[in-house]
Amino acid sequence: MVKIPETVKTLTTNFEKLKVKFDRASYRAAYDRVYFRRTVECPHCGEIKVKHMLKRHMKTAKCKAFRPEPTRVATGI
Repeated sequence: MVKIPETVKTLTTNFEKLKVKFDRASYRAAYDRVYFRRTVECPHCGEIKVKHMLKRHMKTAKCKAFRPEPTRVATGI
């Protein structure tokens, strides 16, 4: 077998320590910071909701109570 010089061995161990690894927790925190900032106002009741939850919110009884009755248009037939 070929003997590896000590300097190469120490260099490779130092390079392993310097390698940048994927940090899932910090990535998720940064993603959530942007994702949950997107808010919209409900067109029926005026509450501020996160964009991806608006459709679910509009099905609730609390939101439906604010919904105006549909207007009936005279057709004149």
